[in-house]
Amino acid sequence: MMNFLNRTMSLLKNLNVTMFRFFSYNIMNLKLYAMETKYKTLEDVRRFLDKVPMINCGGCGISALAMYRWLKKNFPEQASKVIFHFFHRDRESFENNESLIKNNAYNENNILIPAHIGFQIKNLTKIIDSEKVVKKSRYGYQLDFDSEHILMYAINKLCGWNDMFNREQSVPVIAKELGIDLSDVLI
Repeated sequence: MMNFLNRTMSLLKNLNVTMFRFFSYNIMNLKLYAMETKYKTLEDVRRFLDKVPMINCGGCGISALAMYRWLKKNFPEQASKVIFHFFHRDRESFENNESLIKNNAYNENNILIPAHIGFQIKNLTKIIDSEKVVKKSRYGYQLDFDSEHILMYAINKLCGWNDMFNREQSVPVIAKELGIDLSDVLI
């Protein structure tokens, strides 16, 4: 047995750098694959997001985006059925945003920050956020849309998000942990 190990070590020492890089690359991919399969269900992802400090205090849109992108990467057929929800507490902001989004006339000067953002797969799930099921009774009005672009616009362009959620710290952790790209989220 010792002779076998010595021969194997000798062969490994003689490998050229290219082969070593290839071997290392394959090992890295195996580790990445293991990370990607760490979260097997949307519920696993939701539970992870629920542990991110203060995510529902200014990061609810990022939470919805993270769930969507994880779903898009792992279950693309389900991602096509996603609906995002803006929740508003007052009729005026709801009607304002509804009209602007419906007419594709929104900009950072006229669209108002929703009180909360939720996520849903049509006909399969209730509206969820990182805490679990959104309690619609906490909000008076609900605006539904299926555009990632509108969600990204709200996340990146609207000022006034609660700053208790630390984007700079949390967004890279969320992206790495879930194996998704969040590089387009402004930090």
